[in-house]
Amino acid sequence: MKDLSEAKKIFFESLASSVAIDRNYGNKYRKFHVPKEIEKEWKEEILKMLLNRISIQKGSDRIDSVFAYIDIIDVDTAVVFLSNFLKENILDTFSSIIVLETLKRYLSHAKTYSLSSDLIKKKKKIIDSYKDKLLTSKITIDNSYKANRYMKDYDFSDENIIRRINEI
Repeated sequence: MKDLSEAKKIFFESLASSVAIDRNYGNKYRKFHVPKEIEKEWKEEILKMLLNRISIQKGSDRIDSVFAYIDIIDVDTAVVFLSNFLKENILDTFSSIIVLETLKRYLSHAKTYSLSSDLIKKKKKIIDSYKDKLLTSKITIDNSYKANRYMKDYDFSDENIIRRINEI
């Protein structure tokens, strides 16, 4: 088999995203003619790597890894993953809001994603439960969010955080 190391590098840098591959590398990647079975193996490696990152990271880095993970899995699996992620992890308020908003966004497009009504009901209960929990808990924000240059002008006041929780 031909050397696919450069193709693998591109695939991993793009975190298995065909959109990122096309945007950043165009025809260069396609010229390798990587078999789907190999791409599937690479994707599994990436998923394991991301799960490992998620297990050790905190704050915005962790949420970035969560998004990278759910971007390359199917919608049903992503919805279940996000729900379990909320249940199984202690998150700061801001991270919780981001996860809940993402979960809600999936549910708001349930028809497009062909999500079952049973799954929708279960996940709405989870969202409502966490929303209530957030509204009655002390607001915490991981410092990594405040340190991000793209969030330097974000309003981290309690009032704005509570507003965002209420909008979930």
